[in-house]
Amino acid sequence: MGRSHVPTRSLTCPPKERLNEFRALPPLLLHWRGVLASCIEQRVRFRTLFHNNAVDWARSHGFTGDSAFPKARQLTTWHYQWLVLHELLPQIVGQPMVDDIIRNGRRFYQPGGMREGYTVEFQAAAYRFGHSMVRPSYRANLAGDNDDPFFGMVFDPDGEGQRDPVDLRGGSRAPRRFIDWQTFFDFGDGEVKPNKRIDTKISTPLFNLALGAIASHDRPQSLPERNLLRQLTWSLPSGQAVAKAVGATPLAADDLAELKPYGFNPRRRFGTTCSRKRSRWPTASTSVRSAAASSPKC
Repeated sequence: MGRSHVPTRSLTCPPKERLNEFRALPPLLLHWRGVLASCIEQRVRFRTLFHNNAVDWARSHGFTGDSAFPKARQLTTWHYQWLVLHELLPQIVGQPMVDDIIRNGRRFYQPGGMREGYTVEFQAAAYRFGHSMVRPSYRANLAGDNDDPFFGMVFDPDGEGQRDPVDLRGGSRAPRRFIDWQTFFDFGDGEVKPNKRIDTKISTPLFNLALGAIASHDRPQSLPERNLLRQLTWSLPSGQAVAKAVGATPLAADDLAELKPYGFNPRRRFGTTCSRKRSRWPTASTSVRSAAASSPKC
């Protein structure tokens, strides 16, 4: 969340007497995806509140002046990393794989002196499996809609331009849009609703995104289509090339048979005449980088 103590009412306008303090610090990362959906938008806000509380804790425990902000950043980062390690990863890859990496280290991702950040293969490809987990609709709260639960589609074209949209897009403020987190986190009260299982299916609303949820506010509005186009514009190696690089078995032609009616030929080498210009984004390990260099790039 950056190093600054972020005002909860305004994320962009610090008090005048603190302008010099803010100018001396790296800029706060405010991401456009905050308007993607109400639950994401509000989750960003409570992480901001956590960071602010960390600043207050640091100041009350002897960290004064500029030293309070690095300490708050460290505490916030550590808590986030703990959640990823102990809550997220075991549910996604399984505890045995997490334990193996902790004991034996990483096999393929060796950033060396690379700056911190996601690898392009992870950001634009691997981690997008999460799109298959998104349900078409959610219960935002238990009694926010005139004492009734507020249910809404993730995106609904009818919500475009509405002050209080019928769907769960972010960027709007209304009493029924405040999230009750019992739906999304297990507090032991029986109200949690799990996401979809990881599979090859994507919910219908994600094929027609709200334009406000797209950084450039332009088409295409289909999330799967945007993912495929990003593979080309970001010069990603194919999934089969990455699989070979890490010693996994690539998908066979029969695994992709359902795509044949759409003209997909799994034996075709895509983009063999495309440029081999290196991406400006950080890539993964040497082995994966080699696969990227030898694979078609578009």
